[in-house]
Amino acid sequence: MLHPMRPHLGQIVLVTQGKETGNYAVIVGIPGPKTVLLADGAKRKSDAPKRKNLAHIQLLPHRDEVLTAELEQKGQVQNALLRGCLNRFKRSFVQSNDEAKRGSDLSGER
Repeated sequence: MLHPMRPHLGQIVLVTQGKETGNYAVIVGIPGPKTVLLADGAKRKSDAPKRKNLAHIQLLPHRDEVLTAELEQKGQVQNALLRGCLNRFKRSFVQSNDEAKRGSDLSGER
């Protein structure tokens, strides 16, 4: 189980401040107690991750085990694997949240 206040390798986050606000990324490194390294495999590649303060991201309760294993073993991950993980996450997590929001409207109107 993920600790809600502590970052983990392979954990998906939502960027809440900066130029990339609203984008999802994966934690690919933890250089210090208040900073993480983020990559998304597209705009931000795994070989040049973005250093972010923990106060500027929202830790989400989702971690990809394949990414985590590769990061722990090799220290780096392929960009295609990052993109695939984020795409799967967006399809499942984000769409299910959108459906829940739409389902909360009890009037039946659209």
